[in-house]
Amino acid sequence: MDILHRLTPESFGPSIARTVVLAQPPGTPRTVWGAIPVLLTRDHRVVLFDHDRGAPDRIDVHAADLLELADALRLQGAVHLGIGRAATIGAAVDRLGPGRFGQLVQLDPDPTPAASAERGLVRAHRTVVRTNGDPARDPATFQAIETALRVPVA
Repeated sequence: MDILHRLTPESFGPSIARTVVLAQPPGTPRTVWGAIPVLLTRDHRVVLFDHDRGAPDRIDVHAADLLELADALRLQGAVHLGIGRAATIGAAVDRLGPGRFGQLVQLDPDPTPAASAERGLVRAHRTVVRTNGDPARDPATFQAIETALRVPVA
């Protein structure tokens, strides 16, 4: 089955705008984002997807899937906005496919030692945002995301 059927991406917002790929941890529903996708579509193209539930639950496997999805969607210099473990997967994608994402915005990145090792390999511009609980219901989180997206990327 091809990557577009396995990860079921949806795209919203202006097609010519900078793309933000929203990534929640494997097994977490897209609804974790709440209104954030809608708010981001004012100025960005937003891509939502689900990690392949049939794939082994390993960072490298999910990263390879995300890289394949980025290729299928022809993404270059997009923003990867990941929560928790999905932020770590974004860092792994940056190691496997440098330049695929021009910016990584990480919401409460996974603090495990494996995740810390991955963070050391990040080449893209990285911004870490700490939330106060549920990012979908915290207005300060959306403001921090908006601020991170305004950071100039070389």
